[in-house]
Amino acid sequence: MYFIGNFYAGETKYGQAPPTTPFICRAPTATLKYYQVAWQLTTSDTIERELGSLEKIANNYPKYLLTTDSFTQDRNGVRHLNVFYWLLENFDNEDLRQSD
Repeated sequence: MYFIGNFYAGETKYGQAPPTTPFICRAPTATLKYYQVAWQLTTSDTIERELGSLEKIANNYPKYLLTTDSFTQDRNGVRHLNVFYWLLENFDNEDLRQSD
């Protein structure tokens, strides 16, 4: 997987992105993926902010929220995953290795 860049408010070549979505990645298969990272979802305001930023992206590429929470909750097409399990699961994945 290749890190493409940080999102900023406004139109990008990948479409409209809200200002709080920090990462867009492209796998060697050319699939775009959006990642939002937060420490924990401890309040309803935090949940709305973190999931809401990904829900505002108006395309069908995969969207992930990575946190240290032991529980996960998927919502409106956004996958909420524990970051530690996600890292361990993807450690040997070819898509995560950056090639020259």
